[in-house]
Amino acid sequence: MQNDQKTDMSVGAARDGSWRSAVIEWRANWPTGLASFLGMGMGGSIIASVFSLFVLPLQASFGWSRGQIGAANVASFAAALSAPFLGRFIDRKGTRGPLLASFVLLGLFWALLASMQGSLILFYVLFTALTVAGLPSTGLGYSRVLSATFVKSRGFSLAVGRGGMSVATTILPIVLFAIMEVHGWRAGYLAMAALTLFAGLPVAWLGIERRRQNTGG
Repeated sequence: MQNDQKTDMSVGAARDGSWRSAVIEWRANWPTGLASFLGMGMGGSIIASVFSLFVLPLQASFGWSRGQIGAANVASFAAALSAPFLGRFIDRKGTRGPLLASFVLLGLFWALLASMQGSLILFYVLFTALTVAGLPSTGLGYSRVLSATFVKSRGFSLAVGRGGMSVATTILPIVLFAIMEVHGWRAGYLAMAALTLFAGLPVAWLGIERRRQNTGG
């Protein structure tokens, strides 16, 4: 009986110590946690969630069928092929550089999509480039940032990052639809460009610390 009580006390003390360590870790590194929460909702992870909003407007503007527009999702195959190479590059060079570059390229390709004049091939090329360029700003990059920064609370930190993506996939399509209803699909693409360049990029620049560049941040 006494041994059981001692065991329970030891387990409780270990849990308390682990929680205190996690709290201390988050106090020291909360900007990285917050930047990951926000950034995962403004980077490449959001592409699939807003894609369907543009199907009908593109169909109306250019006469493309839904099947032709939906075929752009073959870009996910290109992303799957690219992911191991990008992952290896991040392993070698760190996350900060690829992450910042990803937001810049996302902004560029969103803006180029807004300038389309009816070429279906160009749409495929731009959407594929958008999807591949967005990879470092998905869990591919942010999971490494969080894992390198938070050791005692790694599981919790990863959940926080994924939570940001969940919030964005709930709210952003609603906001984007409202913009497109008033200003059209081109404004929708430009809104995505603005989001990545003027929100996602600064958040990553300020929140993903330079000193972690070689260890995943």
